[in-house]
Amino acid sequence: MLRLRVITGAVGVPLIGLAIWFGAPWFSILMAAAAVAGTLEFYRLGGLDKRDPLLYLGVLWALGLLLSPLYRSPGTLALAVTTGLVVSALWTLCRRSRENALRDWAWTVAGALYVGWMLSYWLDLRGLEDGRNWVLLAILTIFANDTGAFFIGRRFGRHKMAPRISPAKTWEGAVAGLVSAVVGALIVALGLSHVLSFHLTL
Repeated sequence: MLRLRVITGAVGVPLIGLAIWFGAPWFSILMAAAAVAGTLEFYRLGGLDKRDPLLYLGVLWALGLLLSPLYRSPGTLALAVTTGLVVSALWTLCRRSRENALRDWAWTVAGALYVGWMLSYWLDLRGLEDGRNWVLLAILTIFANDTGAFFIGRRFGRHKMAPRISPAKTWEGAVAGLVSAVVGALIVALGLSHVLSFHLTL
């Protein structure tokens, strides 16, 4: 697992950094890939059948919500939410088998909103005047949190946070992740302000 994380970090971090640095369309493509992967994983956890068209409708809906900030019309987000709700509800009502229909529809809605809508704020953030630096700060802070929580939790973790949900998570790792995130954010902010004239108000 550690080896896989190192390889993923060595390859993925530079690609993510380049996508953030150069912005559109590369950052949008990166976020779209993350939305597809995240939505499919969400539906897998929910037990949705891969053969069910509702699953793929949910993925397309998540993509529509994700990309809504690229279209500056005030009603774009409302249209994306309403269209997804109506189409998925109609499909659920028209399906032959009603077994687990409401549960599958709820998971479809939750996945699209949780993954697609939440990820859309990254595009909003990148679109700000100083958006590139804010996204770099946020991403690198997340990396610092994950790295600190993983290594410290793996080495010193003794007290489980939620064994039924995530058996590997410990309170020691959570505290280490928080400290790493704060320290990492300060280092990144100072580095950006020095190299890129990034003005951060604390």
